[in-house]
Amino acid sequence: KRQLQEDGAFEDLTARTVLAERGNAEVRLTVRAKEECVVAGLWLVHKVYDRLAPQRVKIDVYVKEGENVKPEQTVLVAAGPAHVLLAGERVALNFLGLMSAVATSTHNMLRQIDSVIRGLGKNLVLILLDTRKTLPGYRSLMRWAVRVGGGRNHRYNLRDAIMVKDNHIAVMRRDWVKILRNLFFWSKTTLSPVPVYVEVESVKELKTILDVLKKYPVHREVPSFRIMLDNFDYEEIRSAVELAKVNGVPIELSGGINPVTINRVVENLPDDFPLPLYLSSGYLTRNIRLVDFSAEIE
Repeated sequence: KRQLQEDGAFEDLTARTVLAERGNAEVRLTVRAKEECVVAGLWLVHKVYDRLAPQRVKIDVYVKEGENVKPEQTVLVAAGPAHVLLAGERVALNFLGLMSAVATSTHNMLRQIDSVIRGLGKNLVLILLDTRKTLPGYRSLMRWAVRVGGGRNHRYNLRDAIMVKDNHIAVMRRDWVKILRNLFFWSKTTLSPVPVYVEVESVKELKTILDVLKKYPVHREVPSFRIMLDNFDYEEIRSAVELAKVNGVPIELSGGINPVTINRVVENLPDDFPLPLYLSSGYLTRNIRLVDFSAEIE
């Protein structure tokens, strides 16, 4: 409703004046992809027209959510009063364009990762995650699109998990004993444990954490625990992941994960790892260009 109000869809002056007596004419609006993409957000088109004019628009969908579509391929056909179809057209296409952009971005990066792994013959399971770098108010939709594209979701918000990042560490003056001790005592007393993710910026810091975890094993007390290698260079990635492998600690690579860097990142991972390796990428939801769809009365 907010997006329809923003677009003035309930007060379409052009439809009211130009269409006049033809405004209620029953017509068909055909939506086609103008470029290859992984389509996502089809259900939102239904939502748009249900909100705009309940039970007055019939929508036939010709592709599945998550399907790879080609240029000029028909995605859906909506039938209903002309003024209703035109009033909701732009909002519906914006939703389709945004969601499909995120799904396509995710799908393409996963395909790139898989190609590198197979080309190098590595025995790895890599899981691609999104981040909280989303458009304000659109996080749940963008996270849906990431899943449609084959990725997985990181924490939804600040309540979902504890993530110790660089600024938290700076406030604690990089005192890992106090940080992990606080987390450990919390994990032993809380009635609602949540995942814990801890960010490190160097191999030296990783070694420190692994040592402190022997005294304060928070990783054994929570439902999920990962050490995040933040903005590591390629050489550091190799040595850090090998170190984590020896210690049996789950690892997540974060910072600068995008189509330009991902090949080198995967190349510098070990040939095998006993646990899934996680890659979190703000690129999936931040560096996007809306997919182009057309809508024509026919």
